[in-house]
Parts: sequence; C-alpha cells; structure tokens
Amino acid sequence: MVTSFSLYSLFIFFFLTFLSSINTAAANSKHPRFAFDLIHRDSPLSPLYNSDSTFWDKAERLYESSIARYAYISSKGISGKYRIDVNVDNYFYLAKLSIGAPAVDVFAVIDTGSDLLWIQCNPCDHCQPQTGPIYDRTKSKTYANVTCGSLDCELDPHMDCDSNNVCRYNSKYVDGSYSYGIIATDALLFRNPDGTVVPKNVAFGCGINNYVSAQGQLGGILGLSATEMSLVSQLGGNTHQKFSYCLGNASDPSSKGNVIIGGDAHIAGFMTPFTFDNLYHVNPVEIKVGSQSLNLPPGIFGPPGNVILDSGAVYTFVPPEVYKMLADAISQTIKSFKVKPIPPPRPGMLCYNGNIGRDLNGFPTVTIQFQGKAALVLERWSIFIDDGNGRFCLAFASTGGSSKRSTIGAMAQQFYNFGFDFNTKELSIIHSVCIY
Repeated sequence: MVTSFSLYSLFIFFFLTFLSSINTAAANSKHPRFAFDLIHRDSPLSPLYNSDSTFWDKAERLYESSIARYAYISSKGISGKYRIDVNVDNYFYLAKLSIGAPAVDVFAVIDTGSDLLWIQCNPCDHCQPQTGPIYDRTKSKTYANVTCGSLDCELDPHMDCDSNNVCRYNSKYVDGSYSYGIIATDALLFRNPDGTVVPKNVAFGCGINNYVSAQGQLGGILGLSATEMSLVSQLGGNTHQKFSYCLGNASDPSSKGNVIIGGDAHIAGFMTPFTFDNLYHVNPVEIKVGSQSLNLPPGIFGPPGNVILDSGAVYTFVPPEVYKMLADAISQTIKSFKVKPIPPPRPGMLCYNGNIGRDLNGFPTVTIQFQGKAALVLERWSIFIDDGNGRFCLAFASTGGSSKRSTIGAMAQQFYNFGFDFNTKELSIIHSVCIY
C-alpha cells in the first residue's frame, strides 16, 4: 500500500526534478557555449572543395603568399591597425557560422591578424558570386542597423557615418581585397553540448561592396584580434576575456578544428606569457632538432614580444641566423634518410625529392620552446610541406635582411590548441585532436 508520505515524497522528487530542468535550460540560455566549427578547406563540406585539386598542390604558391603576408606585417610598426591579406591559399580551415532568423550558414576565413567579423550581405552594390546562399539582411527578423553615436559605432576609429545616420566600415587588405558596408547587429546561433541552440546578438560588418581574392567563394572574414569590436570581446565580456582555437591535421581533409570564445574556451596545458597589440606575440627561447639544441644566443629573436603567432601564414619565419642553424641541422639529420636535395623552386627554400609519409618515418621532432614551460613539438608533417608531386620543402623560411620580426605560421600550429587568457596574459598550448 502506498502511503501518503511516499506519495508526498514522490511529488517533491518530481517537482524538484522539474525545477532543475527549468534552471538548467535557463542556465543554458543565459550562458551558451560560444563555439564555431572549423572545416578543412579541402573537405567536401567546404566551399573551396575541388575534387581535382588539394591544398598540397600549391606549395610554391603557399611560400609566395606567406612571403607577401610576412612582408606586410614586418613593414608595420609594433602598434597600429592591421589589415592583413585574405589570400585563401594561406588558410587551412574555414569557420562555419550560422546567422539571422531564419538562419543562413556562412563560411568565413579566420584571421588572428584582423578584428572585425564581416560577411557578404544582400541587397548589395557589389557582391561576388558565392557558394551557398548569401545572407540577406532584409529577410532576417533579427537584423538591425547600428546608428551613429551608438557604442558599437564608436568602438573603431575607422568607422564613419552615412547620410542616413547609419554606421559604416571600410576594410582593405594587402592583397587588394576589400569590404565596404554597414555596421549592424544580428543573431549568431550557437549549439550547446546538450544540443540546444541559443541565439546571441552581435555587432558585425554587413558587406555591401566586396571584393575578395578567394574568387567569391567565401562569405566573409572572422577576425580574432581582440579589439573591442571583435567577437572575442563581444562574446567574452569583462569576466571571460578568453578564447581558444585548435587546428587539426592540415593533410587530412576530414580533419576539423574549433574556435571557442568566453568561459568555455579550452585553456589547458603549459603556459607562456603573450602580449597583444592587434596581433598576438610570444617569446621563443630555444629550438631543438631531436634532442640537439641549436644553442640560440639570447636576444636572437629581438626584444620580448617580437614573434607573432599567425594563423594566416603557412610558413614559419625566423631570423636569418636562426634559419641557417635550423636548415644546417635539418640537412645533416636528413642525410640518413632516403631522400635527395633538389634545387628549390624559389631562392631560400630547402627542398627534397621524396615522400614525407614513406621516406621520413622516424624523423626527429623539431621543438620550439617558449618562455615558461609551453612548447610546440613538431612532427615531420609540421616540419615539411609536400607539394603533391614527389617533393617536399622545409616549412620554415628566413625573414631576410636585418629584420628580426618573426612569425609562427599555421604549419607549426596544426595538432595544437591555443588558449588565450586576457585576465592573466597567458597562453596555454597543448597537443590536441581538436575535439572539445
């Protein structure tokens, strides 16, 4: 026989369970997980997919575009506004965004060297043809223009006003790409781990006059430079000034990555200090080939914070003295493997005939040690880049001349998660399969 007490207890149990589910749902709606999937540029899911061509067919072009990007960065002062090139040959991954109501999926290049999120918007004065639908601001129930005098319009000194009191932006890039348009707000959609989808209103650039060197295949640029206008600042707020990004295996089109902003950012692993001035700077202190240190002299990378962590350059650029020591060590080590040096397609490249997977099995790692305990331990797939035609080249290059500004490119960043905590000014680095 069921007693009144047990019925009462059962009622209380279900009532508390109901309240808990309401509170959980409310918590999820208030604190969504601000995460973007990164899709490999050669995945069938990517707008850049071409079954007859792969990323690795373009090693020489990657070198040239990395040189151009490095030249632009090194020509700028330590501070100031950066407008980096958006040549898609430099990028392994594209961010998949969902915006508006009804939602439209947009693929954007991620770039740690720029800040504004902008996407192509219909109706437009000049929108390039785009794989997939172009976001139409007139059809989104949650779209709104940002007016002059509002806080969102005053965050960036490069913004101005039109005759209708609407805030406008003008982004120009070193490769000739540009986007002019309206500063607006709309809802980005984020999926929580429990499957719920939560909208979050953000300010972004609605591009109505666009030219991108990606031949119109991309929807826009997702800047991760943490200025006040960037999504890093908008979504992180004052209490969770954090974000992380993880780059998977560049040689595997099925590989994925992620960008996570705010309190759920993946901050794990060993730490190293970083500085920020629209770009992210770190301090390498040692490079090893296998267990052999290059014995770099102190200060060889220039003053602290003179090395840029750059997701938009494929190659890693180091000072001439460092490159010579590294290239000499690589040249000596590789003699015990069945590959032959060949004349490089461009001066300054170190190249060989052979196959990375077949011929370099057992090749020692290259370790870049940073101030503190953080390090990048690079396997052969990150040390060399294959051109798809039976040859491969070292994925490092010399900065040339007297410049000591260096950059750590995307080849060296694959297989790693980078977590930036602006409250502590520390960067965490951990080897990762990018599932989080």
